Amino acid sequence: MSFENYLKEIIDNIDDVNIKGIAKKAIDIGFDKLSEKQQFILNQGISDYIMKECPNCGEQISYEDMAISIDNGRCSSCEYDWNKNYVD
Repeated sequence: MSFENYLKEIIDNIDDVNIKGIAKKAIDIGFDKLSEKQQFILNQGISDYIMKECPNCGEQISYEDMAISIDNGRCSSCEYDWNKNYVD
């Protein structure tokens, strides 16, 4: 999944009108075609929806797994290990 596709998944969660507008533009033209200022504003505005690496093991997190990783606080591998070892 691309960053732009991930933006499509989270765009309804973005409350700030300006950040939502930049996100829509990124979806339409691509993040790389935004100005540096727009990229910065978007990155700051959606920081709560981004987890680039697992805080537990350091593994990179794909956009496909990002939302669930944010909810769990760890990557899918660490979540599996947690459930296997600590959950009945």
